[in-house]
Amino acid sequence: MTEALREENARLRRVVEELSLLNEAATLLNEAEDLQAALEGLVRRTCRATGATQGVIVLVEEPAPGDDSPPTLLRSAATQAEHEVLRPSLKAVSWLQRFRRPLLVADPPRDASLPGDRWPDAVDNVLAVPMLAGGRLIGVLAHYNSPAPGGFTDDDARLLGNLAAQSAQGVERKRLAEEQREVLRLFGPHTAPAAVKELLRSGADASSRRAEVCVMFLDIRGFSERAEAWPPEQVVAYLDAVFNLSIGHVGRHYGIVHQLLGDGFMAIFGAPVAHGNESQNAVDAALAIVASVEQACAAGELPPTRIGIGLHAGMVVAGTVGSASHKEYKVTGDVVNVAARIEQHNKKADSQLLISEAVWHRLKEPRPPAEQLGRVTVKGRREAVTIYRLA
Repeated sequence: MTEALREENARLRRVVEELSLLNEAATLLNEAEDLQAALEGLVRRTCRATGATQGVIVLVEEPAPGDDSPPTLLRSAATQAEHEVLRPSLKAVSWLQRFRRPLLVADPPRDASLPGDRWPDAVDNVLAVPMLAGGRLIGVLAHYNSPAPGGFTDDDARLLGNLAAQSAQGVERKRLAEEQREVLRLFGPHTAPAAVKELLRSGADASSRRAEVCVMFLDIRGFSERAEAWPPEQVVAYLDAVFNLSIGHVGRHYGIVHQLLGDGFMAIFGAPVAHGNESQNAVDAALAIVASVEQACAAGELPPTRIGIGLHAGMVVAGTVGSASHKEYKVTGDVVNVAARIEQHNKKADSQLLISEAVWHRLKEPRPPAEQLGRVTVKGRREAVTIYRLA
């Protein structure tokens, strides 16, 4: 066999091995139960291909265009390490963000690629490649300590680069799907699609924090009598019809329906994502709900229906509470209790929309037509609350 033929055979073997690896990576991303399992599988399989003793995938969030901040490290998946777990430094991630090509370091103590960056003593050589999706850096795949003479090769860099390029879109899809499931788990399956997109886009922090919000409580008047007189199927269809009219307005005005409460719901404006005009958004949503229900009744799409809505604004503590196995998003504070009591006052006032003075003073001019009902004592609160009737 001639030397040229041997080289061609070796090249063809590398092509077949690379295609097999790319196919395995695609299968891993499709079949893995969750993102973490997919990342761990990718790291293990690629390390076998390059002979690396350690490997890691680090997912990152790239800053907005024009922002010079370094990428934010989100999560990682690494191979088992007997001693020190190796991960790329923030300088290395920033280098890959800037140059968007493989970083190949054969002699870390003498390498000038990252001035001022000190590699761990356990690193003999390193190969790191960017994972790009939609033109954005979404992660870094790094391998450490090839046993081959001279460390990782250009062929290794090409192989890992191709795999990172192919896998990035799949990793990003899986990450977004996982985040969407988490959003729906925390905020409920009734969260409007637009609100889910906003939560994902903003990267809303679900950890507990103080926030200024406007809380809405909505209740369907006379529901108990209907539920007693109607068959269950008719009751469910009626609830669905009212909720379909009302929940959509909450989402369109940047609110989150936090809880369904039998014949009503609680909604939050201002957490976990703030827009700076929470009370205005809540009032606009409430007025739209009242108008939609009245129009549906006039058109014969709903039986005669009256609703009661109460709004109050102020500071709360909002965030996830619970155990490692079960967490829920909760909003805690006097604002929630007062909003619920204001909603209940609709029965006495024969009204459909009542708001507190705190909400009224936060509205921009021109304010909607309103009637001040004076100071009202609400259950469970010593200090009276000034309320306004808007419908």
